[in-house]
Amino acid sequence: AADASVSLTLPSESPIGLRQVAAAVAGQPTNDFTVIASTVPQAIEAAGDNNTIAAAPQAVALPAAINGRIESAADIDVFSFEAAAGDKWSFEVFARRAGSELDPVVRLLNDKGAVLIENDDARWGRLTHADSWIENWAAPAAGKYFLEIRDLHLRGGPGFTYLIQATKAQPYFELEVDTDKTQLAPGVNSPVYVRVVRKNGFTGEVTLGVEGLPPGVTATTGRILESGQDGVVILQAAANAPAGVATIRFTGSATLPQPDGSALSLT
Repeated sequence: AADASVSLTLPSESPIGLRQVAAAVAGQPTNDFTVIASTVPQAIEAAGDNNTIAAAPQAVALPAAINGRIESAADIDVFSFEAAAGDKWSFEVFARRAGSELDPVVRLLNDKGAVLIENDDARWGRLTHADSWIENWAAPAAGKYFLEIRDLHLRGGPGFTYLIQATKAQPYFELEVDTDKTQLAPGVNSPVYVRVVRKNGFTGEVTLGVEGLPPGVTATTGRILESGQDGVVILQAAANAPAGVATIRFTGSATLPQPDGSALSLT
């Protein structure tokens, strides 16, 4: 119902990210819907005019997970934030992935209203998605900046919800595998090629691994050198390996030195 209010509490051990849940409204269960669990402090879009930087839009302190809605056609939501010179931030929109009708476009503007960077569709590895993502943006100077979100086609309504997760940009990497299946006969080897995509200034070496191998199958894993982007994992089936099938996971690990002399482990 339009006037119904739902309060939902997730268990403290809930995994971070998107998940399907159900709630009860007036004692009746709902269909499953998507929520996003996050460790980032939450900010809720305030009532009032926040369509332009001249309207003194809502200020948020970063990092933040900004929850809002494009409420009507041609609605634009603008938020202000402070950044120091050289601060690096990433702004990731969760909309379509969470079942929203919104096809988001996000922009960052300076205090004069000039557009510094804009993103419509984001790219994760080899996949392009309707949700937007500004990654590893560096503030050119200390001061106030503005984050703007709207629908690509200037639509709006109750179903046009969003969450913008604004976090410090940290070096990391992604892995791509050249195949989605590998067939092995008893006593036979098969190579699987793995490529690293380095992000946000990460330049290090990556040690490869594999998890979930079925009985009778072993793996020889290698490294992706700092000077390269490709590595290989050799899968081998024993001569007496039984017939079977398994979903396996390829992993990469790296150690990133920190300014204070400690090390950050990336996986």
